[in-house]
Amino acid sequence: MSILKGIGLVRLWNYGEHVGFVAPDEGAMDFVSRVREFSGLHNSVMVTFRKTRSGQRDVSLDISDDVEQLKGRDVFILDDMVRTGGTIAANISAIAESKQCHPENIFFYSTHTSISPEARENLNSPYLNQFITSNTIPGVLNRDVQGRLRKKIVVLKIEKWIANAIRHCLEEAQLPEDIYGINSVTQSDELYEVDLSTKNPLHNKSRVQQYELTI
Repeated sequence: MSILKGIGLVRLWNYGEHVGFVAPDEGAMDFVSRVREFSGLHNSVMVTFRKTRSGQRDVSLDISDDVEQLKGRDVFILDDMVRTGGTIAANISAIAESKQCHPENIFFYSTHTSISPEARENLNSPYLNQFITSNTIPGVLNRDVQGRLRKKIVVLKIEKWIANAIRHCLEEAQLPEDIYGINSVTQSDELYEVDLSTKNPLHNKSRVQQYELTI
């Protein structure tokens, strides 16, 4: 999140009192809770949506009164994988259009991303400020595949992260959970590179302080 803090998009002071984390469905609760813990933003809030799928492409959300906690906050929707983006699009719209909520900004992070034509359409929401993902699926780096998402996608290239884990496993017999525990977060900026299209407004910001993330 420091990439966004450095350019004034996210307010991280006082341990995240202006930050909200969203689990897009109950299946993402543990993942989002762990990210929140690792971020150290203990004054942030976390809200979980409940999803009902009535068909392969039809998703409806049960929004509780908890969504009011996101009012005026910089909101991060987190998920481990996105393919069509239908659930995330429903989350983004529900948060942005809720009369109870009115967030300051909306960001989406996905560990694994397959950018299908549906995903390009669903994630090209005017309410979404930036979409952050990794290159575990290499096609996400292709500008033609990104399409209109080039204006808001940030890709973390994790080759160094993987190489570092392999080296520690082989040379020091360390397990990944020992290498990348909560104490490793502050050093994480050394283990990835950031890929941005020139179409993304972040590309013109400082390339020194800009590329530091804590999640």
